[in-house]
Amino acid sequence: MGTMEAQPTRRAALQTFAGSVLAAALGPTRSSQGVSCVVTVDVAPGLKIHGLQTGTVRVKRAHREWKGPSALRLPAIVASRRWTEDLPILCWLIEEGERRILVDTGETHRTAEPDWFDCDPGTGWFYNRNLRLDVPGESDEAGPLLRQLDLEPSGVDTVVMTHLHSDHAGGMSWFPEAKFFVGGDYPSARGTLPCRYPEWLDPERIESVAGAWGPFDAHHRLSESVRIVPTPGHSLGHHSVVVETEVLQIVLAGDASFTAQQMQKGHTAGICEAPRRARRTLERLRQLCADKPTVYLPSHDPESLARLRALTVEPGAGAT
Repeated sequence: MGTMEAQPTRRAALQTFAGSVLAAALGPTRSSQGVSCVVTVDVAPGLKIHGLQTGTVRVKRAHREWKGPSALRLPAIVASRRWTEDLPILCWLIEEGERRILVDTGETHRTAEPDWFDCDPGTGWFYNRNLRLDVPGESDEAGPLLRQLDLEPSGVDTVVMTHLHSDHAGGMSWFPEAKFFVGGDYPSARGTLPCRYPEWLDPERIESVAGAWGPFDAHHRLSESVRIVPTPGHSLGHHSVVVETEVLQIVLAGDASFTAQQMQKGHTAGICEAPRRARRTLERLRQLCADKPTVYLPSHDPESLARLRALTVEPGAGAT
């Protein structure tokens, strides 16, 4: 997917801006295991986004996408023997001036321990049977990956959780000094592991009370450039984060879809708590892409880091 045609002035500005960013973008730094990775892009003066890959996960193909009856989603996942390729487990650090906002915390290497998920028999059974996580060591977790950027985990002042499934919440223990924002998945919801939350966790609920913004009925303004928007479906309390510049916007989508292509086609994932809400979320995200040039970055899309590095804009950007 490349940058789409827009109005001439906007297109020229976008091309000029993207060219300057590409010159500054850093390529990935890979661990010896080849599953952790860091990408940094200057998206505007005083505004950076870092993509952090904390290992990989394989899921059943029916988990990633399901086109059959909603009632058969979970049975299809459990019964399937067809797995996806390795998918990245991504989280994102936004540097805005002196502020550092982490979106999700990635996974922990402790999932390799045989009894890690057994603290919750139901959810643990599902994870053990239907996910294949690969976070080889502590150095592949979010905290140590930040140190590759000469940043300490203690320097993160805010953590926004798109939702609290393990592959997004496994790295929470690195950030005891940060203020956490969570949605309706806290303290307990389907697919979460409250038994693995840090004892000190005392998050603030995301209050989407700031009124409508774009195609969304409500939003939460976190900073000058950062908004949190409700994107329910994958989980009931799911949120995404939008980073705005004068030229474009970057959507840190969590699991609103597994890939950008799914979002564009309106295809929901098989692992979906509320399919109707998920479809409505995808409609709103497509409208967001039509309203302004948009870089769309799901947490498990193998192309997300490349799209961040190149600031690849979704089809429909700039449409009227």
